Order: sequence, then structure tokens, then C-alpha cells
Amino acid sequence: MPNLLVLAILAAIVYFIVKSRKAAAPSNPNSQPSQRQPGGISKAEAHARGDAFEDYVDRMIFGKSFALRYRTKNLAETQGKYDASVKQPDFRYFCHQYRKEFWVEAKFRESTMDRKVEWCRYDQLLRYRRENEKMIVFIAIGLGGTPEWPKRLFIVPLDALNYTGVYLSILEPYEVHTGRALTSAGLWRQAGGR
Repeated sequence: MPNLLVLAILAAIVYFIVKSRKAAAPSNPNSQPSQRQPGGISKAEAHARGDAFEDYVDRMIFGKSFALRYRTKNLAETQGKYDASVKQPDFRYFCHQYRKEFWVEAKFRESTMDRKVEWCRYDQLLRYRRENEKMIVFIAIGLGGTPEWPKRLFIVPLDALNYTGVYLSILEPYEVHTGRALTSAGLWRQAGGR
């Protein structure tokens, strides 16, 4: 008999928990809860920051010395619809001096955790590696400051990034000046002659 009492109490608790969660849910079935990113910002905020950092990378770092051949559409341009091109890195540039094309993927992070930067997800790393087999991919990692003017900037060839997280000690040899356009020689020096 005491077991039945315990089961009845547990059933009542579960009932009230489920009922309270349903009451807290949005009343409009078509509304979606705001999806938060690991840093506590919404997806829309994350996309806006990403777009701002991409603009910085194009305008300040690559735009003056290299010819832009392609830029991946942002969320507003796709109007929320799936577009296969968003799976490619953010930019494709052409270097006139060395007659080479290359990709650039821009990633902004506010801070590190234990001096480690989580710069992408595993599925993204696999996609970038597939592109890197055909044409070199550089990862532009902005760290600290704002997306419009990061405190630190690293231009890293994908070949140097084996994991989705990377320690600052690995990034530091690839650090570039945040307010100066990258030169052709500087870029290919970063790539180690590839």
C-alpha cells in the first residue's frame, strides 16, 4: 500500500510539472522560442555579428589587395530559405600577384575558454576540408573587441587547424595587424608556400 501512495504522489508531481511547462509555452503555435547560441545570444544576433565581421574582413583585410570573386549570401539575402551556396566558405578571392584563387571563412569570437577558441562545428570543419582539397582555405578568426574592429586577428590556413577548437599558442604565429590590409606576400607566407 505505501508503494501505491508513493506512485500516486510521483504521478501528481509529474502532472503538475507538465502542466506548468505547457502553461509557460507560447500561446501561438507558429511562434518559435528564440534559439540561443552557446554565448547566450540569439541566432539572429549571431548572424548579425557574423555579417559585421565578414564586412570587416572584406573591407579592411582582403578587399584592398585581392579581387573578390564570390561572397556567400547572408541570411537576409536568402530570405530564410535554404541556399546550397551558404555551405561554402564566406569569400573567394583572386590574388593577381601569385595568380591563385583562395577561400576565406570569417569567424568572430568574443573570448577564449582556457586560452582555447572554439572556431567551428565538426560538420563545418569537414566541409572546409573538402573545399581545401580543391583550393586553399584560410580561416580569419577575430578575437575580442567587436566584430567591426576585433582586438586580435588571425589568418590561418585550414591545414594548420586539425580540430574545431584551437589554442592561442597555435593561432599566435598567424596573427596579423587588425588595421592593415594583408599583402599578397603576407598571405602566402601564412600559407607556408602552398
